[in-house]
Amino acid sequence: MKPKVWVFDLDGTLVDSAPSIVLAVNRTLETLSRPPLPLSAVREMIGEGALTLVVRALEASGGQGALNPQEVTQRFLEIYRVMEAEGTTAFPGAETLLRSLSEKRIPVGLCTNKPDVPTQQVLTRLGWANLFGAVLGGDARPYRKPDPRHLQDVIDALGGGPAVMIGDSITDLRAAKAARVPCVLITHGYSVEDVATLGADAVVASLHEVPGAVARR
Repeated sequence: MKPKVWVFDLDGTLVDSAPSIVLAVNRTLETLSRPPLPLSAVREMIGEGALTLVVRALEASGGQGALNPQEVTQRFLEIYRVMEAEGTTAFPGAETLLRSLSEKRIPVGLCTNKPDVPTQQVLTRLGWANLFGAVLGGDARPYRKPDPRHLQDVIDALGGGPAVMIGDSITDLRAAKAARVPCVLITHGYSVEDVATLGADAVVASLHEVPGAVARR
């Protein structure tokens, strides 16, 4: 691959945000007098933005009915923002990898469908805000992954050139393929599908393995 630019997904790739998200989802459902959902169910709803998450949560908790998903999404985001990344933790090897790339002065970007405010809260909470040269949340543009423009905008903001995308789902892979960027998928994320079957350029079990996978391509 020999990339000049490295771009990461966030949820399911660098951080385990599912515990935080399930808290916010269930607090939102509680305001609607809906039953809570288990962590295992919510994990499979993550990755395609807040609106899709909320629609899936409504369907799983009794159906959409007369509720307006956009309005419920705004309620969810208000609750989630107040939480300030409560319950979100870094996956093993994440900080080591990011700091290693920073020390080597390799441009690093973040391309996530997570809304921008919660994204910035996660980076601040983990002390990573200065490790990314470009960060684009899912509401930063009128498009988001798998639209390749979302990924390409991050690459361009970092100066362009050969790049690699590191993610955990088909959404990341589709964005990378459409942008003609090699993609490494990690198996510890939230993908419903077996990532080994999706056709990524490399599949790894941990973030410790990412540099080696990139170097071998």
